[in-house]
Formats: sequence, C-alpha cells, structure tokens
Amino acid sequence: MVLKIQDKRKIVDEVHVVASRALSMVIADPSGMKGYESIELRKEGRKNNVYVRVIRNTLISKILYQTPFECFKDVLFGPTLIGFSIKEPSDAARLFQNFGNNHEKFKIKVAVFENKVIPASQIDLLSNLPTFAESIIRLIFYMQKIAVGQLINVLSLIVEQKK
Repeated sequence: MVLKIQDKRKIVDEVHVVASRALSMVIADPSGMKGYESIELRKEGRKNNVYVRVIRNTLISKILYQTPFECFKDVLFGPTLIGFSIKEPSDAARLFQNFGNNHEKFKIKVAVFENKVIPASQIDLLSNLPTFAESIIRLIFYMQKIAVGQLINVLSLIVEQKK
C-alpha cells in the first residue's frame, strides 16, 4: 500500500509519542501471520498495555529518533512488528512470547530495554522481570522474613541467657 507523505508523518508522530514514553520495545517478524492473528495480537496488546503496530523500516528510524530506543534503529531488517511496553517493562516481551508459543510462524527478533539490545535468545531476561506489584509483594515478604528471623534470634538469645 502506497502512503502519502502526510499519512507517513501522522504515523511517525503517533508512534514517536508512544516510543518516547515506553519502557521497553520488542520487535518480531510478522511474516506468515494471518489477518485475524494480527487482530488477536493487537487486542491482547491493548489488554496488557502494549502498543502493537506493523511499521515500515524506513519510518522506524524517524520514529526512534531521540527516544530511549534510538540505539536500535541501525539493526532493522525485514518485516517489522513492533510492540512498546507502556506500564511494565516486561509486558511486550511476555505478550510476544505467549503469542509465539501459540503461533509457530511468529518469531521474536530482538528487544530493547534501558538502551540495551536483547537478542531473541535472551528474551526471557526481559519477560521474567517482575511487575511493580510483584516487586512490592516480594519486598514485603523479605522484610517480614527478616523481621521474623530477627525476632527468633532475639528470643533464642533470651532463652540462652536464662539458662
């Protein structure tokens, strides 16, 4: 489909705004995906705060200019499906991994997080990051564990002193 220059500018402006505030980005190869699968992925993306879009590589370098993902623009090749995590850094990686498990033709190419390019073979590093809520729960758990451990130590010291 041939896009007019105004349409390309709209796409660049829209996606640049998303990229500027996104926490991470995951790139996949949409080759072989059927139309309904693409719709399914975008629907899941909206539920999981992931902006999903197929974008031409010629536009991506303009989109990523002065964003945290600018380090990635020179690595692009082939068809590109892009997913930006909006609320949690691991959202796009989890979404794409789950989708890839159910659709064998869907392949993750690479991810970008904190100005570092993560190859597809190491995407688990990003997808296994805990969410904010999970991190708070873990912190509370460890604080309770430490407090209980200290209480047990104090009680055992008291028992030893009484002997």
